[in-house]
Amino acid sequence: MASDSPSTERTINNSDLQIIDETSHLIETTLGKVHGKGIMPAYAYFILTLLRINEDTNKPLEEKITSQGYCYQALIIMFLKKQNLSNAKIDSYINFLAEFASCIYDNNGQALNITQFEDFVNRYENNYSLTDPIDVILSKLESANLISKSSLGNFDFNYPYIYYFFVGKFFATAWEDSDDVNHDKAIRDVSTIVENLHKTSNAYIAVFIAHHTRNTALINLIAELAKKMFARFEPATMDKKCLSVFSAIESKIATPSLPSSYSPEENRQEQLRQKDEMEVQNKYDDYDDDDIHDEFALELRRSIKTVEVIGSIIKNRPGSLRIQQQTLLFEEAMDVQLRLVSSFLELVRRINESKDGTSFLEERILEVHPDIAQKELPIRAQQLFWGLNFAFLISSIKKICFSLGSSDLIRIIQNVCDKRNTPASYLIKHTILMWYKKNVQINELQKMDKILDNTTARNAMLWLITDYCRLHIIDYKDAAKLSALGIKKSSLLPTPNKEKR
Repeated sequence: MASDSPSTERTINNSDLQIIDETSHLIETTLGKVHGKGIMPAYAYFILTLLRINEDTNKPLEEKITSQGYCYQALIIMFLKKQNLSNAKIDSYINFLAEFASCIYDNNGQALNITQFEDFVNRYENNYSLTDPIDVILSKLESANLISKSSLGNFDFNYPYIYYFFVGKFFATAWEDSDDVNHDKAIRDVSTIVENLHKTSNAYIAVFIAHHTRNTALINLIAELAKKMFARFEPATMDKKCLSVFSAIESKIATPSLPSSYSPEENRQEQLRQKDEMEVQNKYDDYDDDDIHDEFALELRRSIKTVEVIGSIIKNRPGSLRIQQQTLLFEEAMDVQLRLVSSFLELVRRINESKDGTSFLEERILEVHPDIAQKELPIRAQQLFWGLNFAFLISSIKKICFSLGSSDLIRIIQNVCDKRNTPASYLIKHTILMWYKKNVQINELQKMDKILDNTTARNAMLWLITDYCRLHIIDYKDAAKLSALGIKKSSLLPTPNKEKR
């Protein structure tokens, strides 16, 4: 019989969404999807084990990349302990794996054939004492699912994350010890890795070197590299002068609004569906980092990857990097992206000044809409051109936000952005506050005209707020406050079945 008592079903709120977002991010980070397709298989077993490790150690996975590294380390030790190895033997096995990883690295990341592997074992035995016979070591490592011998007789790590973890450990150890026979080689190799972060494998290795070492030289090396990227451009401020190319059309930029059937849950489901589709498409992408021959494309990819690597380091090492180091890396990474924006704006100016600047867009429109009226074609091309340009500005801010943002870095982010005091830093600060603290600082945003001195920047802020609102719960009272910013009040109201919370 149905009960007449009020429902006790708990309604989800933004604090719950923050936990969901943080958990989703830490799982994606641990799976290695920050820099590419991933380095750990997204099997339920791995995900559940990682979450269990998090609970058992009482350390948030998001604590440091070292957190990602600690999770991998915990997994590896857990696998080795299942082989009934003592702590002393585990240390020996870990050393063996680090040396094996360095040999794989020297072989261009490829598996070792039987001759190469036997040479590696001979060299290893000349430098280290084996705690078990080599055939026993191999048997236990294969049983632990760490390394394997393929059906073709080649030796390799079972999963990329194990390789990146151990090659990072090898370089960090050799770099820190000036008496290590591999010290000079490690310095050269690490420099090469950092200078070529456009290669996904190098991005992963750099992140794990940062996990295994506290050597400040690595921080300085990455910061100096970032400083050189798009150095011929000044970081975009997004003030009136910077965005002057938009001045003639900024009044035509559409004001954002949420659909009348606003539902954060449905919007999140749609976002996940689109993400799944993209992953399926990218699964069969055989793109090779070494195939980039265009100088601009190479610099562009290198800059994007460098920002991602810096973000991984500072977001996941808030407790072990000095505030000065975190501030340095955040500023340098932010400026890389803002210099990229300046480069883009210069390109937009050149195209806009060209008589045939949008002709290529007219051709694309004709391909999709062959019956379009000739007089309508240039109008549609201009709308598309400026719409894409404006979307790039927003995506650049979001790129900085999601690459570098973290709830653990809010104080540093606010200090840096407030010190800059530009429209760009204002957009960055408030976007990060929204997504990582679930905090829309309405009092500051209502005075945005004091900082945002042009319509383009103000519209960008409104779109960024709207993007956030689509995936979060906004009640009637706060909807009324946001409507004063230019976002329609009706579009922010919950759907009828969600009115009572």
